[in-house]
Amino acid sequence: MDTHFYVFRQYLNKLQLEEAIINEVLAAFVVKQYQKGECFSFVGNVEDKLGFVINGLFFMYIDDKNGKTFTKDFLTNKRFLLATFDPDQGSLATIRAIKNSVILEARYSDIQRLFVRYSAFESLSRKRMEKEVEAIYERLESFAGMEAKERYLLFKDKYGVIEEEIPQYLIASYIGVTPTQLSRIRKKL
Repeated sequence: MDTHFYVFRQYLNKLQLEEAIINEVLAAFVVKQYQKGECFSFVGNVEDKLGFVINGLFFMYIDDKNGKTFTKDFLTNKRFLLATFDPDQGSLATIRAIKNSVILEARYSDIQRLFVRYSAFESLSRKRMEKEVEAIYERLESFAGMEAKERYLLFKDKYGVIEEEIPQYLIASYIGVTPTQLSRIRKKL
């Protein structure tokens, strides 16, 4: 078995799905490579796809009308990339590769058809996706009442292992400061 699919199979095995379901899910995916700077999805575009990061790093963001970037999340190994929960709707955010990355990619509408056929798979997947979205909202909400230093420490706690791979301006955007302010915070620590 291809090592890319082996990693995904291990993930699916943890969900305790039947072998037949796992095989059908795996069959829906293909290996795709994204170069640094390449987008998985663009905000507003209809993107009928779902990805599972095998080896790579992406960031999810939106730009305001003045072109200021707001980084929502960083997505690395064993994380899902999802442009939208409805394959007929426009993507809620842009997802871009920070470095050359390898993912498994499927049409989200194909996965939704598997949800209809296998209610256990649908239930487990939906709970996982809801948990991911909840975590983003909780972080955004908790960040509102924190000082920048506290937000940076939370970033380090979650992403410290890959911090060196993430450009400073994206970290600054994630915690809601300028790159200069981030440099000052780092110096004080």
